[in-house]
Amino acid sequence: MALALAAGLFAIAFMAPLYAESQSTQYLPTISFFLQPHVYQTNWFPSLYLAAFVALVWAGYRLRLRQLQRESRQLRDLVETIPAMAWTALPDGSNEFVNRRWAEFTGLSAEDTAGSGWTGAVHPEDRQPYLERWRAAVAAGEPVESEVRFRCAADGAYRWFLLRGVPLRDADGKVLRWYGTLTDIDDRKRAEEALKRTEAYLTETQKLTHTGTFVADPTTAPLYWSEE
Repeated sequence: MALALAAGLFAIAFMAPLYAESQSTQYLPTISFFLQPHVYQTNWFPSLYLAAFVALVWAGYRLRLRQLQRESRQLRDLVETIPAMAWTALPDGSNEFVNRRWAEFTGLSAEDTAGSGWTGAVHPEDRQPYLERWRAAVAAGEPVESEVRFRCAADGAYRWFLLRGVPLRDADGKVLRWYGTLTDIDDRKRAEEALKRTEAYLTETQKLTHTGTFVADPTTAPLYWSEE
């Protein structure tokens, strides 16, 4: 009886079903005990565990993928709505991406702009000088800044833009990609040109009339005087 009780407690402790079977012989009755294997001892448990693990990893992957897609959409919306033309280029300087404002202004699609197609929108007088500066910046891996005229598809006129480009590098300093913007500065350039023309007219007038001008602070010496 003690042996049967001990076996029963052992089975309960390990949460395994206990089966008892009574047999009777001609001389002495006997009792046989059978222990059902625990769930983790079955042949199918490793497969179940593996399937659960794979399902968990897949769920985590899908969640992270949705997060990255949402962040990518937010970044793309930001790039498409900034008040400037944005672009990216490959390490060799060939165009990779332009935002919607570029297409709206130049009339060139992303496919037309890819590689070196963007140069078709540059003013003929600015094209070669700017290309030389751009290639030098790409070769040196240094930021570039330049004032360039681009053609407007709406009226065919050219407007001045301030182009800025900076390289993105990895931990070893290798250029991975170029990022840049084009900011419209045409109004500023036209104002500067108008001021230069006015100054030129004034200088010519002074030469013809033999008059001059000067600027002075009453408390100091003259700050400026013309040649006349």
